[in-house]
Amino acid sequence: MSDAKEEFESETTYYNIPKRKVYYMCLNCGYIVSKEELESMPSMMCPVCASRIFIKIRSPGIAKPRRVYAI
Repeated sequence: MSDAKEEFESETTYYNIPKRKVYYMCLNCGYIVSKEELESMPSMMCPVCASRIFIKIRSPGIAKPRRVYAI
């Protein structure tokens, strides 16, 4: 049953936006790692420098910067 649930969740899209891969960047060395690769490690550490400080890389297509004028 869990396999069917995982398949259903992987195909689900919200507001007709397909799921994208999530990437994180190490703040110490700049190495870019995928979410799946981080989850496979026993502790969330950079494979290059062993740092634990990451930032999430934003997708360029989802959030576009907008100009908001003050009233």
